[in-house]
Amino acid sequence: MEACSWAGFPNEGVFPATLQQTMAKAYAEWLPVSNYELVDAPVFSFTKMDQQVAGYAYCEVWIPVRKK
Repeated sequence: MEACSWAGFPNEGVFPATLQQTMAKAYAEWLPVSNYELVDAPVFSFTKMDQQVAGYAYCEVWIPVRKK
């Protein structure tokens, strides 16, 4: 696999809806107007559930990209 960069999108809110919305916006809104394109590499996310508020989480979505 060739080297690439990762675009990170932190979010927090109701899980999993906020995570799903963030991922959709990254592809539909950010990517088309950015100076980046997708790379054939895994997309990953990190989720930390809030122990005090049920159904609430901090998440990060990371997508592999390279400059156009």
